Amino acid sequence: MKTVIRGGILLGILVSIWTFIYGAAAMHKSASTAMLFPLVATVIELVVLVWALRRTAAEGRRYMGQVSAGTLLAFVGGCLILATSYLYVTQFHPTMMAEANEATIAAFRSQGWDEAKIQQTMAAQAPYQTAIAQAVVGFLATVITGVVLSAILAIFIRSKAPKLSPAVPA
Repeated sequence: MKTVIRGGILLGILVSIWTFIYGAAAMHKSASTAMLFPLVATVIELVVLVWALRRTAAEGRRYMGQVSAGTLLAFVGGCLILATSYLYVTQFHPTMMAEANEATIAAFRSQGWDEAKIQQTMAAQAPYQTAIAQAVVGFLATVITGVVLSAILAIFIRSKAPKLSPAVPA
């Protein structure tokens, strides 16, 4: 269990550091770098899961044990990511959402969208462009990605030791 909790904390810390780097580098202001955040966060999660699942395999976990370990790890990491994301957007970089929206509008204009369509699209996205909505999406994405990656990784990273069945009384 120690490995799973440590892995979740490590995941949360690394993605939180990536959040600060991403924001400080103003990558959210460009449509070409906006997708870099989820890509790097997923790679971080993959690396942490491989590390943790190798350790839990050595502890004797088999397939479902590995999937549950990865899921719990993602949940713990997701909780930290949710808190950090919310604090970052509300306390450290309160203009981030507006800047990202401006970049989105600029990208739409460069693609030749008319103003009415841009305004309609931005109005439809508005409820999801809040600090708490973005934090919840980060949490959910972390957990869902963790479940899927764990299910795939557990096929390859699990204890190969045969499971001993309990002795049957004669």
